[in-house]
Amino acid sequence: MINKNIKLVTLFLCIILVISACSTTDSLNYKEKTIIEDALQYLTSDQCNGRLVGTKGNRLAQDYIVKKFKEYGLKLYNGTYYHSYPQTLINIKNVKFELILPDNVIRRFKYGKDYKVSFFNKIDLKLPIYTENINGEDCIILAQKYDVIKKLNQESNIKGFILLNETFSNQVLTERVQNEKIILDVTKEVYDILKDNTGQQVSISMDYEKKVIEENNIIGVIPGKVRDEAILITAHLDHVGGIGDRVWRGAVDNASGISVLLDILKRLSEYANTNQLNKDLIFCAVNGEEAGLVGSHNLALLLNYDYMKKIENINLDCVGQKGKDKVMIDSKGTIESNSIANKIKEFIEDKGMKAEITTGEFCSDHISFENAVNISTGADFNVIHTPIDNLDKLDIVYMNKISKILSEFLIKYLSSEIEKKESELYYDRIRKELNEERNKLNFGEYKFVEINGKNCCVRKSSFKGNKEEVSKIYNNDLDFIPEEIAGIKLEEIFITDYRCEFKMPDIDEHVVGKVYKDKILASNINNVEIIYYDENKNLPFISILIETFFKDDKNEMDTYNNIWNSIDCDSKIKTENYMFFLKRREDKKKEKHIDALYVKQEYKNKVYLTRVESRFIDECKNNEEIIRFIKNNNIEGIIKGLIDWLQEK
Repeated sequence: MINKNIKLVTLFLCIILVISACSTTDSLNYKEKTIIEDALQYLTSDQCNGRLVGTKGNRLAQDYIVKKFKEYGLKLYNGTYYHSYPQTLINIKNVKFELILPDNVIRRFKYGKDYKVSFFNKIDLKLPIYTENINGEDCIILAQKYDVIKKLNQESNIKGFILLNETFSNQVLTERVQNEKIILDVTKEVYDILKDNTGQQVSISMDYEKKVIEENNIIGVIPGKVRDEAILITAHLDHVGGIGDRVWRGAVDNASGISVLLDILKRLSEYANTNQLNKDLIFCAVNGEEAGLVGSHNLALLLNYDYMKKIENINLDCVGQKGKDKVMIDSKGTIESNSIANKIKEFIEDKGMKAEITTGEFCSDHISFENAVNISTGADFNVIHTPIDNLDKLDIVYMNKISKILSEFLIKYLSSEIEKKESELYYDRIRKELNEERNKLNFGEYKFVEINGKNCCVRKSSFKGNKEEVSKIYNNDLDFIPEEIAGIKLEEIFITDYRCEFKMPDIDEHVVGKVYKDKILASNINNVEIIYYDENKNLPFISILIETFFKDDKNEMDTYNNIWNSIDCDSKIKTENYMFFLKRREDKKKEKHIDALYVKQEYKNKVYLTRVESRFIDECKNNEEIIRFIKNNNIEGIIKGLIDWLQEK
C-alpha cells in the first residue's frame, strides 16, 4: 500500500509540472496549427509523395480533403464528394541509363536521383554521345540548352537527347510528350561526367505502360437561395510526384492553393450557418491539372450542364510564395471574367494590399470555364516543379491574409451582388420549364406550350450524333468528312442553329401541345463541329469547328469581332487554298503554344470562321510541320466541304 504522504507529495509535484508547462507554453507563444499550416504539412508529406495523379499519395490527398470537407460541414454534391472521370496514365518501366567507359567499365546512373525522363518512347539504344552532330553518325546528343534540341531534332541520325536540367524541374508524362526521339534530363553532376566522356557510348532503354483509370475531383456545395447559379472555388490537388527517394513536394504548386481553399471553406461554412448565401457556393479540389487540365475539363462538362453555364470560377494556384507582395488576378478575358477580376482587385486594394490584373497569362484550371479568374502571387519557375518547392518557400502569414480577404470578398459578393428580384426568380422558373419541354423534342421539332397562362414556342435547335445520323437528317452523305484522321476515328458531329433565320410560327396556325417538324436546311446552321477523340476520350484529338455570322446582325458581328481580335493575326501560314492564322498562348514557363488555327471566309451575307484544334498542332516545331499536318490530313478539303454544305438551301 502506498503511503498517504507520498501521495500528497506526488500530487504537489504534478501541480508544479502543470504550472511550469503552462508558463513555458506562454513564453513560446504557442498556438494550435492553423488550417493552412495543417493542410500544407500533410499535402507535402512523404505519405503524399508529390500527389501524382493515379498514385497512392494522390488518393491520400483526396481522402484528407474529403475529411476536411466533412469536418467543415460542406454538403455532398449530387450525393457524393467524389466526382469521377477517366484519366489516362503513362507509367515508365524498366528504365536504364549507363555510361560505357574504356575497358568496358560501366557507370550506372540512378533514375530519379541522377536523371529523369522528359520525352518517352519504347527504346533500347547503345550509341556514342556527342555535343554536336558529327559526320552523320548515329548518336545521342548531349545538350546544355533546349535550343540545341530544337535545332537538331529533324536530323535522322540523332536518336535521342540528354539535356542539362540544373533545377531538375519535373512534369507529368502524357501522350503529348511521347516522341520518337527520347529526351533524358540530367543533373549538373551527370552532365559534367558525360561531357568529359563525349565520344563514349551510352546505353539507354525504357518501356512504358498506358492505362485509363477512374480518377476523382473532390467536390461539395454550400447551397444558396438561388440554386441554378453558382460561384465555384477551385484549386488543383495534384502535383508531379516522386521517383525513388526524390520527391517533388509541390508546396507552392499547389498545396498552397488547396490549403487556402480549405481555409476559405471553413470561414464561409461558419458564415453560412447563420446567413443564407444568394447562390450556390461550390468548392472543388480538382485533379489532373498537371496532366493537361483533365479533371477541370470534365468538371466543367458536369457543372455547365447542371447550372446551364451560369457559373463564375475563382481558381487558386501558387498562392503565397515568399518574396511576393502582390496578388495576381488573371482573367479569361470575357466581360464577366473582367468584371469579377476588377471587383476582386478593388476589394483587395481597399484592404491595403497590392493587386494586379492580367489576361490569359496564367495556365491553370480556370481555363476550363468560360467566366473565370485565377488567383496567385506569381509563378517562379526556379521553384515550382523543382525539388526545392518545399514549405520553406511559403509565407504562411501572407497566405492567411489572402484567405481572410478573399473570404470577406465572397461574403460580400454572395450577400449583396445578386439579390434577385421576384420578377427575376419568376423568369428563372419560366426558363427552367421551357428547357424541360425542349428536352422532350427531337432535333428540328417545335411546339407551343402553355406556361403560367401564356403560350410559348419551344424548339430543339441542337444535335449531337454520328456521321450516319447527320447524313439522314440533311439528306447528304457528307463524303468530305473522313471517318478517321491519323488513325483516330470520327467520334461525333455537333450542330447548332439557334442563332439562324428561325421565324416565330403563328400561334393561330398551331395546336398547343402538338409537335411540329421544322424544315431543316444546312444553310440555317449556326455552327458545326466535327470531333475526333483519342481512344480514351479524355480530350479531343482533333476538332474542326465552323461558325457562321450574318453580316447584317450586329450581335453576331460583335461576337465574331471578339473572337477575331483575340487571334494573333501577325502569325499566319499560307497554304494552297487558305490563309491560316495562329492563336497562341503562354504557359506558366512563358513558353509559346499554338491553341488553334483559324481560317476566315467572307461571302455575300455571311462570314465563316473555322477553328482547327489538335494536340498535334501544338507539337509542331515549325510552320513546315504545321503545313505538313494540314496537307496529310486534308484539312483544307474538309473546310471547303463544310462551307459548301453550309451554303446549301
